[in-house]
Amino acid sequence: MSAIARIFSRARMREESGWLMMEVMMGAVVLVIAGLGIYQGLDRASKASGQNRNRSVAAYLAQQDQERMRGLDTSVLIGYETTPYVQTISVGGKNYTVTSKVFYANDSNGTSTSCTSTSTLASYLKISSIVTDPTGANGPVQMDSLLSPRSDQGGAAAQIVDRTGTNGVSGVTVNLVEPPAISDTTDASGCAQFGFLRGTNYHVSFAKTGYVDKDGNNAITNKPLTVVTGSSSVTQFTYDLGGSITATFRDNSGANGTARGRGFTVFQSGLAGNQERYFTTGTGLTDFASATAATSGTFTSPMTLFPFTSTYSVWAGACDAAKPPSNLRTALVPPGGNVATSSYLWQPKVAITVKNRTISGGTYTSLGTADVYVKDVCGAVYGPLTYSGSNGIYQAGFPYAAGGSNVLTVCADDNKSTSRYETGTLSNTDGTQTLSLNIDSYSGGASSTGSCGANTWS
Repeated sequence: MSAIARIFSRARMREESGWLMMEVMMGAVVLVIAGLGIYQGLDRASKASGQNRNRSVAAYLAQQDQERMRGLDTSVLIGYETTPYVQTISVGGKNYTVTSKVFYANDSNGTSTSCTSTSTLASYLKISSIVTDPTGANGPVQMDSLLSPRSDQGGAAAQIVDRTGTNGVSGVTVNLVEPPAISDTTDASGCAQFGFLRGTNYHVSFAKTGYVDKDGNNAITNKPLTVVTGSSSVTQFTYDLGGSITATFRDNSGANGTARGRGFTVFQSGLAGNQERYFTTGTGLTDFASATAATSGTFTSPMTLFPFTSTYSVWAGACDAAKPPSNLRTALVPPGGNVATSSYLWQPKVAITVKNRTISGGTYTSLGTADVYVKDVCGAVYGPLTYSGSNGIYQAGFPYAAGGSNVLTVCADDNKSTSRYETGTLSNTDGTQTLSLNIDSYSGGASSTGSCGANTWS
């Protein structure tokens, strides 16, 4: 071999040096990749096996909870409708959460959402068991089944509607008074349902801020709930936002500065039981101090008037005896939605002339410093009245008094050290009524001894 050939041969051998190392490295890479693939495959299989195992355990626990609930008395089960029962069960070192829920259900759609008719009322109990996977790898496992009522059980619903009689009042918590003493909150149709009740003697109670029944009651207590064994029934209650009336008393001359009012009466044919409701200021009609203080021309009732779809008839005076003829009463629109409705209440005017004499057989002259009090037909006392000028006249508007046994009683004392007073009565109908009282303001006079405020009218 020539020298040149030997040089080229050695060069080729130097170019192929390290090939074994490369082969080994390539083989190692392939082995690692293959190993990772095999590991991932085994890991996925292991995870799938674990998920299946967890799901199987959850399904078993759900089935077990279904059997547990089926063994419970319905009086316990229906408590789960508002307060689900939650328990933690440990299996293989893992804690599973089991939630037991109950829903009222019917034949047509499985869950009752309305009590607009008995066909949609609850006639079954839907029991639901939900088990949560502690690892979070699976979604919750849920099992449902239905329980039918026994022949001695019935379903009942309390439906609360507003003044229209059709629109439901939602968000009212209705409490069943008798055992199992559970509660339900009214839905959009105003429905609170109670299923699987034994017997027929049940009552409900409920209250919602600002709402009243037709008689102005906010708290509705111990109202009968109709329960028919072997069937479903609806008991309807009327309940709506209350309102108030602000009344300004005005006499028949159009003035309201001198008109006196210790309250007013409202009449509505829709009022249950008592068709008239009375509102008074102060602590009582015959409480002299509060009656004297309550002489302003305006009074607002509490927010307890039910908003009927027809008007209220309103008059001054807190009793039926003060009711004027229908053409003299005030008609007010319903005061619904916590809104005060304002109006003027008509009152006839009374003009009282007071005179006195200081010696026997003397001349009676006008007395502008007398204390004059008036008691209306409802028993409210007003005074002392304001002297209106010359001729000893004291005048103001007062509730209607038809005459006969329904009259205003007036007392006037001389407001002197001799302490003498006179009384009188008069009817108070349309127009201005007048009364004159003459006081003997001397020792031994015919007038009674004392003062109106301290004796007769206190």
